Amino acid sequence: MSDRLTTGIAYRLGWALYWVCVGVGALWIAGFLLLNWHAGQAWWEGAVMWIVFGLPPLLAYGMGRFFRYVLSDE
Repeated sequence: MSDRLTTGIAYRLGWALYWVCVGVGALWIAGFLLLNWHAGQAWWEGAVMWIVFGLPPLLAYGMGRFFRYVLSDE
């Protein structure tokens, strides 16, 4: 990989957006667990809860990978 591809603004923006999306996913998981812990409910009850718990972080991670792939030209 040439230096031009690893030092440009698009490369840095791709990695920054990747980590932002990973952070959003992690905050979603932490917030969801904290909310259900305070409510006294078990977060594993029901398939709908798994979708609500797991889908947004997976989507955020996928968007982050997309930004990183497209913008950093990896």
